[in-house]
Amino acid sequence: MCKEGDFGNAVAKLSYEPSSGDADTIVSELATLLTSGRLSAANKQVIKEAYSSMPDNAAALRVAQQLIVSSPEFHTTNTVQMNGESRTILTSPEPSGVPYKALIFVMLNGGADSFNMLIPHTCASKDLYKEYSNMRGSVAISPKSSLLEIDANATGQVCESFGMHPKLAAAHQLYNDGVCYGFVGNLFFLCCCEASMLTRVIASSIRT
Repeated sequence: MCKEGDFGNAVAKLSYEPSSGDADTIVSELATLLTSGRLSAANKQVIKEAYSSMPDNAAALRVAQQLIVSSPEFHTTNTVQMNGESRTILTSPEPSGVPYKALIFVMLNGGADSFNMLIPHTCASKDLYKEYSNMRGSVAISPKSSLLEIDANATGQVCESFGMHPKLAAAHQLYNDGVCYGFVGNLFFLCCCEASMLTRVIASSIRT
């Protein structure tokens, strides 16, 4: 039986419904939809065998789709010609051992509400927190005392202090320690830190 794999985190699926339960018909229809009919006879046979090996029609249909989108015909616009030769397996290069710096990009599910990341806290000229609260309504961070306050006296800002989102405790600590030194466009937090410190920040943020 062909191993179907884990599709539990899939955000979408093909809404195709086969006209029959016959493997030949289904693979041919999928080949027309997904490869414009360019799926080779050899690949069709592999997919039909995988389809027939599955315990039920729903699982068989998913496996057929997965195999077709893994085929070379799906990823090209030309007719694929097999040369019969095995692909050369490349060996991984030996690590050089030379120190290096790496840029780490952490991608988390969801989106950041930037207007709730950095919020006016104490402003002598006018109550900007009140304006923020009125404008944002039910999504505003409240009470004000829950904000993680940072000093802005030396930055020439309209407010003497701002408040960071209560969940940004790790970033708040880095700012106070002088490791991270500011926001750009209310979305990016500028940091300059060693890899070991970055690892601790990421771990702390995930726990938060």
